[in-house]
Amino acid sequence: MNERRRKTFAALADVLVPEADGFPAASAAGAGTVALDRFLAALPEFEQPLEALLDGLDGLDPEAAVEQLGADETAFGLLCFAAAGGYLTEPAVLSRLGYRGRVATPVGDDLDDEVLALLEQAIDGGPRYREIEPMAAEA
Repeated sequence: MNERRRKTFAALADVLVPEADGFPAASAAGAGTVALDRFLAALPEFEQPLEALLDGLDGLDPEAAVEQLGADETAFGLLCFAAAGGYLTEPAVLSRLGYRGRVATPVGDDLDDEVLALLEQAIDGGPRYREIEPMAAEA
């Protein structure tokens, strides 16, 4: 992702995620830099479509560009997914949300009767699987 595209992405992301209520704007949270890099590292298949989208919006006013994208559900969804995906990987944002990450919760004897009943049904049901039909080769 080149620098021009990164700047365009950060400006568009700021329209979607402005600074508010103690949360940083998307660009302050790394949209266009580290947050975008984390998003693309996790989902590299989105880099080429995102680059094409950004090339088509280069030079437009960010608010007008986001409004224009609103008419194309797929393109707008891609922009929102990339902006939110990067934003929600930023440690400062996660901290502000109070999210500590995935924490292992050991199962103990303090489970209530309803949860135990559900677990017992699953265990008593035994293993379950379906036979998979082999796919026919395309001609």
